Amino acid sequence: MHFLRLATFAGLTAAAVTRRQDEQRCVDPVTRVEWRDLEPEVQQTYINAVLCLKTKPSRIGLNTSLYDDFPYVHQKYNTIIHHVAGFLPWHRYFGQVYEDALRECGYEGAATGQTIRCVDSGPFSKLRPSYIALSVTEVIQEEHCFFRSLTDGDTEASRISANFYNATYIDIVQSEETFETYRLKLEGGPHGTIHSVLGGEMNPTTSPNEPLFFLHHAQIDRLWWKWQQENPSNREFEYAGQAAHLNSTELVPASLDDMLLMGGLAEDLRVRDVITTNSRLCYKYAN
Repeated sequence: MHFLRLATFAGLTAAAVTRRQDEQRCVDPVTRVEWRDLEPEVQQTYINAVLCLKTKPSRIGLNTSLYDDFPYVHQKYNTIIHHVAGFLPWHRYFGQVYEDALRECGYEGAATGQTIRCVDSGPFSKLRPSYIALSVTEVIQEEHCFFRSLTDGDTEASRISANFYNATYIDIVQSEETFETYRLKLEGGPHGTIHSVLGGEMNPTTSPNEPLFFLHHAQIDRLWWKWQQENPSNREFEYAGQAAHLNSTELVPASLDDMLLMGGLAEDLRVRDVITTNSRLCYKYAN
């Protein structure tokens, strides 16, 4: 297993329509596949759809684009969606909302304190995100070049980081027996490390500025899905740990009835609505 494989949102529009026809019953689940399994023309249509989001108006009343809604909402709820039980279900639903937005842009294939290094080549060289986080609680509206700062892999820090997303460590994470310990190791290990080694837009809490954010989180979701499938009768609805709520500094016991806030991007749902992918969300992974 190579953790840097990038799972993508997959399926045809017809399957997505089936999911919408019956939100509580999964009739024909969409299959998510790995990026490198897509034909080049399908990869290009995915990229085109990502860029298309920048041409669509905000859903949440901002004077920027639909593309910018995603980092804005992620930053807005940062303190209640990381390092708590809701990390996995919130990002599962957030990824689904992004997939739906790509389809609205015509995509019908497989869904899938530093110096800024502007990306000056490739399909995203002209991309200009509108928001950037200055801290975990502060964000400013400032159009800027799309930037990356990938770790070169030759430093001691890079070699240490690699220990947290290789096949051996993923096996350790996947062997955890309870949701709470599993979430802690998955979020703190491979999830956080990939954000760090990719750098650039992936480091601030406006990290959905980086298109790879959604491929990365599809992979995180895939690992959770595989962990659930190992023992579905016990794990599909297993949810535990502490939860954080908006406008409160108090952590409380997590509940399947906790709300997953989307800030106007989409309907707010309960954790129980997305805790399994074979009901309302209606998708699965190829492997």
